[in-house]
Amino acid sequence: MVAGVEVKAAATVKDSDFAGGVVINLGKRSYTYEDRLHVLPLGTLWR
Repeated sequence: MVAGVEVKAAATVKDSDFAGGVVINLGKRSYTYEDRLHVLPLGTLWR
């Protein structure tokens, strides 16, 4: 399986950043936004 990933160079996320459903950013916590959209800190890729 191949997945495209867009990484945002910001700690905050805007509504328009969720085109793909998952946003990886430079923040410090993971959370769910509006039930099916997810925000993950970049560091979670290596845990």
